[in-house]
Amino acid sequence: MEFSDKYSGLPRFDMDEAMRRCMGKKDFLEELSKIFVNESLTMYLPGLEKGMLEKDFIQIVKNAHGIKGGCGAIGLIRARDMAYDLEMAGKAEDFLRAKEIYPALMNELDEVKQLINKGIAG
Repeated sequence: MEFSDKYSGLPRFDMDEAMRRCMGKKDFLEELSKIFVNESLTMYLPGLEKGMLEKDFIQIVKNAHGIKGGCGAIGLIRARDMAYDLEMAGKAEDFLRAKEIYPALMNELDEVKQLINKGIAG
């Protein structure tokens, strides 16, 4: 399966999954989404970038794992799977694979930030 095909077939956001994880509370989902953008991403992205620049697999794994968890908590399916694959590439010390996934994940997270700022659950 081609790299782009793997992710293009996934939904960016799964409202049913997000609402299930947020106990059916839309306001809770909106709050978690804002925390993800304003706190989680600002915590994990610098470390992930540094890990990629320095080929530091520990940093790649640690920060991709954190991003994966935040994405999963709010139903961001595509970004969650990309972060998971980046985490696995880091664990395998496969920098070529990590270099393939990283820019796609950054683009996806940019899209996600825009959605959340507009009101993902809206």
